[in-house]
Amino acid sequence: MLMVTFLLQRCICSLVKWFWMN
Repeated sequence: MLMVTFLLQRCICSLVKWFWMN
C-alpha cells in the first residue's frame, strides 16, 4: 500500500511540474 501511494505521489508531482512548464 505504501509503495502505491509513493508511486501515485510521484506521478502527481510529475503532472504538476509538466503543467507548470506549459
